Amino acid sequence: MTDQSTDFPFWSGIQAEQERLHYAIQAAQVGTWNLDINQQQLWWDERCRELFGYEGQAVVTYQQMLMLVDEADRSRVEKEVQSAINLSSTGHYDVQFRVIGGPLIESPRWLHAQGRAYVDILGSAYRLSGVVRDITAQVRTRQQLEISKARFRSLVVNSPTATVFFVGRDIVIDTVNAPMLKIWGKDESVMGQPLQQVMPQLAGQPFVELLQRVYDTGEPYHNDSAVEQIMIDGQWQESWFSFSCNPVYAQDGTIFGLINTANNVTAQVMALRESEQRYRLLSEELEIRVAQRTRELAEANEDLKRTNDNLQQFAYVASHDLQEPLRKIQQFGALLKTEYASNSKQENNYIDRMQLAAVRMSNLIRDLLIYSRISTREQVVMSISLDDILAQTLIDLELIISESHAVIDADPLPVVMGDALQLGQLFQNLINNALKFSRVNSAGEPSTPHITIRTQRIPYSQLPPLLKTARHPEAYHRIDISDNGVGFDEKYLDRIFQVFQRLHGKKEFAGTGIGLAICQRVVNYHGGLITATSQPGQGATFSVYLPA
Repeated sequence: MTDQSTDFPFWSGIQAEQERLHYAIQAAQVGTWNLDINQQQLWWDERCRELFGYEGQAVVTYQQMLMLVDEADRSRVEKEVQSAINLSSTGHYDVQFRVIGGPLIESPRWLHAQGRAYVDILGSAYRLSGVVRDITAQVRTRQQLEISKARFRSLVVNSPTATVFFVGRDIVIDTVNAPMLKIWGKDESVMGQPLQQVMPQLAGQPFVELLQRVYDTGEPYHNDSAVEQIMIDGQWQESWFSFSCNPVYAQDGTIFGLINTANNVTAQVMALRESEQRYRLLSEELEIRVAQRTRELAEANEDLKRTNDNLQQFAYVASHDLQEPLRKIQQFGALLKTEYASNSKQENNYIDRMQLAAVRMSNLIRDLLIYSRISTREQVVMSISLDDILAQTLIDLELIISESHAVIDADPLPVVMGDALQLGQLFQNLINNALKFSRVNSAGEPSTPHITIRTQRIPYSQLPPLLKTARHPEAYHRIDISDNGVGFDEKYLDRIFQVFQRLHGKKEFAGTGIGLAICQRVVNYHGGLITATSQPGQGATFSVYLPA
């Protein structure tokens, strides 16, 4: 190939200049070009050819280049070229267009070409030189932005709520609907104007600063009640509005506008004021009633205290006075049995039944007294080792345990805050129950009781839903006391913790029917809970939950 400067003398004068600019332009990712107006020859560098999607030589005809431009934009490109080389023009060339190019371009690419014309001594343009860069991304961004604006404009116009769409940090009114125009007392001529120009009375007001802050930070703004003057039937009236302002984002995550809405809440504000007035009147009346009721409750509390004291005295006296004749019945029964040992079997049976009835009555009075005193006696709360409580309980029940050959397997128990006497009653009743309700084999012989005591610490969130209470410690100690006894049907679960409720006959298992009721009262008094699981013939497990 011959040297281009020889074949094309026009280029020899500008080639050196082009080379000087080449490296600087490469850094900006733009292509350079030169158009010989007289010869209609175009020289473009490698980057320029890439942008046009052209795979070929560095020098082409002007028409060859033009055929790479999208048909819809060719006339505009030609018109801009003619305008730049016109003697009456400034000689500047600036145009945006699409190129369809060759296989290097999958879809139309937007380019931005800029340049200037060079003239000879006669004033005629002989060369047009410039640069070209890819603006496809910017054009698509603008297109998407226009699509977004169109969508928001549609939303604003069709919104039943007073709404305005602002664009830019200058808070220019892009679209505003009829309800908002009514609030402003304006017409559609305000669109396209900055808000402060439309409403100069807002100058220096915090509202405009709030809008600009939303635009700058992206943090939405909401005001539940702001008073405004609104034109109604030709007259300005005071009304209350709730305002909301939210940023509008482009696809690239930048904010390009704001959506501002206003709801007339005058009726609600007026209703609230009326409610507040009624509330004040009711509050005053309530204070009078509360004061009166407080006096009545104080008097009732004094009466209740006196009644409770009397009941305490009665319970103490009754327990002693009732126990004394029962002891006499038992003593005289024993004397009768000894004195008249030769009596008939039926007569001795009567005496035995009388004494057993006296024992049951004595136990019943004792258990009722314990049950009544749980919530009325002064509670001594201290740090209690449940291991110590269990050890003492096993000593108290040593005879029964020994006679039944019971096996008791217990985990180390925790330390809790509580009343030692009541917690001892709790463990004694539960273990005594497990010993008492043992099974018998086919020969009618009782099986060996096997009792296990397990404990674990559980958070409040893991409590069974039905056991959750208003009291909310962080965790509970769960203590499970399990046996291998006769068990019960869980449909009677609520019943077993009630006073005098029995699932078995007195002849099967002795007892007053108060033991589990005492357990529940003790646990509740300690801020805990108790429940049970069982199946007939499969034993039972009583689960006690005490605050950790």
